[in-house]
Amino acid sequence: MCASTTPATWWWVPGSDWRWAAWSGRCCPCARRGRYSSVEGRRLKVGLGGDQQEAEVEEEVGDLGRGDQLTALGGAEPAVDDGLDLVDRGRVECLGHVGSLGVLLVAGGVALLVDGPTLDAGFPNACHQFPRPAYPRRMPLPQHVLGTSRPDTDLPLLLADLHAGLDPGNRSTLRLKPAIGDGWGPDRTSDLVVGAGFVALGGTRMNGNAVELDVERRHSLPDTVSPGMRLLVVGLNPSPASADSGVGYHRPGNRFWPAVLAAGVATVDRDPRHALAHHGLGMTDLVRRTTARADEVTPDEFREGFARVDRLCAWLRPLAACFVGLRGWRTVADRKAVAGVQDRTLGGVPVYVMPHTSGLNAHSRLEDLIAHFRAAGELAGGA
Repeated sequence: MCASTTPATWWWVPGSDWRWAAWSGRCCPCARRGRYSSVEGRRLKVGLGGDQQEAEVEEEVGDLGRGDQLTALGGAEPAVDDGLDLVDRGRVECLGHVGSLGVLLVAGGVALLVDGPTLDAGFPNACHQFPRPAYPRRMPLPQHVLGTSRPDTDLPLLLADLHAGLDPGNRSTLRLKPAIGDGWGPDRTSDLVVGAGFVALGGTRMNGNAVELDVERRHSLPDTVSPGMRLLVVGLNPSPASADSGVGYHRPGNRFWPAVLAAGVATVDRDPRHALAHHGLGMTDLVRRTTARADEVTPDEFREGFARVDRLCAWLRPLAACFVGLRGWRTVADRKAVAGVQDRTLGGVPVYVMPHTSGLNAHSRLEDLIAHFRAAGELAGGA
């Protein structure tokens, strides 16, 4: 019987002939014949004889299947229900022992996991005898610790920096431990994560004063917000061009930046950080899901996002908010609203509503949009 008892960790091997591989810390006796796997830092190495494959560790595997099933992992081949048939035809070679889960095999160039009962049925006298496995197992996510002993109001920009440093689809564990302030806790963490362009993969976990949360980086935009904002611009949701560039309203033909610059609300084109630091101009969206058109977002998504932005304004207290998208405001706040200062506030902050700046909005000229931004700036100056 194989002696290894180390829990298995599952790794995706992109571009490798093995497709999926696993590391248990120790290999079974079959490895003595030149078959092995190992992990060095974030590099996974798997080999058969004198050949070695190496790849970055990327992401976790999902459900591996149940019962007496041999599963071809990595999408290279469909699941094989009758694994014993494959074994009997002599097409399987052992790569390594995978803790109590089973054995990692190679069949036709594809790495396969065989659970204990299936393998025992095929090789009753073999060294591989394992209890029935429990599924799924997952690899530990990389952890990012942010804001330790700093004000929680620093977290939006710290999360924005993290978002910029990750690729869409990257998963990680966030550990946020700011200095304790009013309202700090799981609810604010959830709002921060959404605003920063991440998707929560589960609930929040309290660890002392720290809040932990597993997240996935969206193809989206993060909030550019901080205390002391003069004017917070609230958009509807990011376009693909904005998500690609990391700059809101970046799509060619959108008149946001030309209008903002002409109105004197900002002075550097397509630079949200400069606008925030030098002009107190913050930026957020109701919804962080990226779409080609705003009408692809559902009313319920807008309403949920409106509640988040309402809490954001109550927390950071900008002098005024400028809501870009009259139709969106009508969906979430006032069906009969017209452009201008509204009776409804966002978190107690006065709101100016203006038409959308998209080039698809043929009802508003650039001159009109400039005038709206000037009026919004005046509202902030007089607040």
